[in-house]
Amino acid sequence: MNEVAPEAPETRAVRSSHVAPIFARAADGLVLSLRRAMGVPDEAEPEVEQEFAALRATLERQFRPEFDRMYAGLLKQYLGTASSVVVQALEDPSVQAYLAVSDRIAGDVDTALRGCIARLEAILSPPAQS
Repeated sequence: MNEVAPEAPETRAVRSSHVAPIFARAADGLVLSLRRAMGVPDEAEPEVEQEFAALRATLERQFRPEFDRMYAGLLKQYLGTASSVVVQALEDPSVQAYLAVSDRIAGDVDTALRGCIARLEAILSPPAQS
């Protein structure tokens, strides 16, 4: 018999919450910061690009499991025994559909708000004197 091992709580929490992009952005930001600190241009020699790609892969391999455990621990810390219920709710197809587009929605809202701020600044600015 081939029994499938139950999925670890941190794996379920990360998968169902769509929090993985947070780790990806943090890891990409770390690599970019290092790149800039070293003065490496955006487009470097292929060997240099391979080194940065290897660094990014190492971050994923070595620190992603720790991030997943930390996130699951934070869910448990803030939600207590309800964390497993929350993870189950997150697995609902309707919630998954929302989470799949939530980053794009947030980006569109951010863009719209920047437009509102520009209009608000124009309204509050004193008229140019000629």
